[in-house]
Amino acid sequence: MRRTLAALGFLLLTCLPALAGSSASVRIKDITAVQGVRQNQLIGYGLVVGLNGTGDTLNNIPFTKQSLQAMLERMGVNIRGATIRTGNVAAVMVTGNLPAFGTQGTRMDVTVSAMGDARSLQGGTLLVTPLLGADGNVYAVAQGSLAIGGFSAEGAAASVTRGVPTVGRIANGAIIEREIEFALNRMPNVRLALRNADFTTAKRIAAARRTAAVERRRARRLIGGRLSACRDRLFLLGHFVLVCRIGLRNARLVGLCGGLLRTLCGPGACFY
Repeated sequence: MRRTLAALGFLLLTCLPALAGSSASVRIKDITAVQGVRQNQLIGYGLVVGLNGTGDTLNNIPFTKQSLQAMLERMGVNIRGATIRTGNVAAVMVTGNLPAFGTQGTRMDVTVSAMGDARSLQGGTLLVTPLLGADGNVYAVAQGSLAIGGFSAEGAAASVTRGVPTVGRIANGAIIEREIEFALNRMPNVRLALRNADFTTAKRIAAARRTAAVERRRARRLIGGRLSACRDRLFLLGHFVLVCRIGLRNARLVGLCGGLLRTLCGPGACFY
């Protein structure tokens, strides 16, 4: 027992300095978000068809019946005053999140939830449903077959339900039709918001940003000084060659000057 405790103590004494000396670096983009770059919630109302008798009861859910009649009339079918008895249709709400920088023509996921007394949306297909933003404009259009995460079964003596069969999801089921303009490159200042607000973290980010700015200015001054020196040297050498070409008519001397300049400035230099 004493030997075991001694071994554990030795391991702790050996590992603690290493752990204390190690420091983990975290990228700023992993703990912050650019203010203004976010998702936008969309919502729409539609109909799901193709249900196997598990849809809304039209006599009990008037808005489903009205929506079905309006949809058929748009298709050129007039059923005003007729008796409709079908259990294969359900009224649903369609929700989704418009991603930041979502471009026209790209796809997004949507969630479909039953509004009436439908028992299950399994096997259903969502008809074309416009998705609106908070300003009332249409930003996407959804349609497709549903995939649900639950099921419901019943027999003569018992029934069983697992999960929520009245909520489904359509992967890439909506097409973005309108983009939200956000000119990040024209913003005078970019503000970062911490995912977990903390004064110490904000202070460290500011210090790291100042250090990076100082190093960048130092590098620019260093590179600028070297470029300026090279430019002045090339200007003087080019002027010297020009003087030689004008003042000296001896082709041999001009060739010697050119060879000397190529030796000084590199084999690829050419001044005349």
